[in-house]
Amino acid sequence: MTMKTDRYGKVIVCLTGKQMTQLTNISAKAQPYLPFEEVVFAQLLKLASTFIRSWMNAESFFRKDLAKFNDKYYSRGFKVNTHELTGYQLSELFALFLRPRMIEFMKPYQPIERDAFVMTFRAWKRYMITGRTKESEDILLKKLKEIKNLLN
Repeated sequence: MTMKTDRYGKVIVCLTGKQMTQLTNISAKAQPYLPFEEVVFAQLLKLASTFIRSWMNAESFFRKDLAKFNDKYYSRGFKVNTHELTGYQLSELFALFLRPRMIEFMKPYQPIERDAFVMTFRAWKRYMITGRTKESEDILLKKLKEIKNLLN
């Protein structure tokens, strides 16, 4: 296990090479046609971590945010991207998620956070692959609630 220090001075377990490769591949496939500077899959992960960190049941807010997200990035539907991420996008992805935190930064680090992060991005991958339907959204919410309960 590789340990790094985050920007707050707390020691964090990093993603393994295999996990980082999976995240990079999923991010590249989820990037839409339009030339957005940001990594779109990273925005999804931020949306999920906001839901997981919330202390209340924010399901309705999550659904609204997800609908806004789909309207912004996938207004013409989702199709698997065949292009690689740019160097800027890769550096953004590595900076954000090499040392993942899934709970509030003021709380002590728990080693389970890395596994929860991997479970989160795999749940998003399933959501994207299954066509972003209402049923897949319900399954995604169920998975995110399980991850939220795991961390609490």
